[in-house]
Amino acid sequence: MLEHKPISDALWLGVNSITSKILWAFTLILLMHELGPEGFAYITVGWAYFGLLAAVTDFGSAQSYLRKSSRDINYLKSYFLKVLMIKTFSTMSIIVSSIVLIYLMSNNLLTYRSKVLLLAGAAIMIDHFYVVFSYTAQLIGKLRIFTIIRVTQSVAILSVFYFILNFGGKELEVSIAHLMLTLLFLLIGMYYFLKFEEIKSLKKSNINTKDIIKEGMPFLSSSILNLAYYRVDVILLSYFATQTLTGIYSGQYQIILTFYAIPAILISAILPSMYKLNNDSEGIKNSLIVVSKYLNAIGIFLFPIVYLYSMEIMEIVGGEEFSVEHQGLKILSLLLLMFMFTVVLNALVAVDKIKDRIICETTALLVILIFGPFAIINYDLIGMAMIAIISYLLSGVLGIRFLVSAGYMDLFKILKDILKLIASIIPSISILLFLDISIIVKLTLYIVLFLICLKIFKVWDYEDMSRFKYVASKLYRYSS
Repeated sequence: MLEHKPISDALWLGVNSITSKILWAFTLILLMHELGPEGFAYITVGWAYFGLLAAVTDFGSAQSYLRKSSRDINYLKSYFLKVLMIKTFSTMSIIVSSIVLIYLMSNNLLTYRSKVLLLAGAAIMIDHFYVVFSYTAQLIGKLRIFTIIRVTQSVAILSVFYFILNFGGKELEVSIAHLMLTLLFLLIGMYYFLKFEEIKSLKKSNINTKDIIKEGMPFLSSSILNLAYYRVDVILLSYFATQTLTGIYSGQYQIILTFYAIPAILISAILPSMYKLNNDSEGIKNSLIVVSKYLNAIGIFLFPIVYLYSMEIMEIVGGEEFSVEHQGLKILSLLLLMFMFTVVLNALVAVDKIKDRIICETTALLVILIFGPFAIINYDLIGMAMIAIISYLLSGVLGIRFLVSAGYMDLFKILKDILKLIASIIPSISILLFLDISIIVKLTLYIVLFLICLKIFKVWDYEDMSRFKYVASKLYRYSS
């Protein structure tokens, strides 16, 4: 019998996500240093456009596949193969259509920028296949192999990019390499997954492709809105601002997204079990209290560092050309305080409140689309950063309201924990602000004092341990 093990999954997903994100961060630093803001913008705009289209390629069937197979593993085989078929056909159709469209719009000539946009975008679309493989690896207990493939791919991309850029290559050569490597590792992953006995031994269920697409349509709307929120700001900047500002903003946003690997690990690990807990409001409620406390602690710890040292971070990551606009990173660092919202929005899906999540993400997207152009025209990069913060804040607050009203969230206990965390961080911030010592010593003292304050203010109390044990026992019982 196949079992989903949240703690084991969290460890392997953690290894995969943290290692891959660190390697990807080094890859971004390399690209920003070698290509500059304008060259970096060429690639990231391609990622933004086609990343948005990637959400359409499975018609929401990947999320439907995870929910259905988490509740009944016998659906896995049919769904896995058919989701791959749907995604393959849609991806190839979009890539070919985009080539034809750009070719016709460019008077029968693909410009250098168009080639970069297409190649970079195609790589992102193919990489999106790994969403399906990630879900499957969790469901059949093969996250170790999945992690090895993904980490090896990240190492290969970083190494090849370094080689290309050091031998005079630019955006086009990097994009070609990215596409080829992504395709190669996708084929390797597909080969291994189709050979697993855990998939071969399962019975096929009687469900056709139309039914899978129909089930996935609500998830499709949510996926499009979610990706649109994360991508549309870069697209707007590419229209209303210079390529240089677009590249700088993309770099700053990528830094924040790197930190968002932390909530992503937790979500990936607990989501299958939360699907099973969807009728247990106490189980969901206690899960959210525990997860929110950890995420809020990490976010509150990281925020002062990124905010106060934004210029130094941008200079290290991208060089002087990127550091001149470091104020944007200061504003975007507020997103670190909103880690909890990521869990809130995913919890809405887990408890079958996907329509509520669509409302949250539609609100966020409308705020960006309506106010984004005005903010960019008048305040450039800083204006777009402010709108991004406001939109995500509204989305998260709405999500909390929906969960509280449905009885799945205890807001009072979460706010109580947040107040304790704020009290714990205030003394630590004084070290960053007032001590004139080396940065390494300063950060060490900052960490130590924060941990001491967590103990003094009893952030991890007996009630918290009891709640953690309750959640762990519930997850174990529902997983077995």
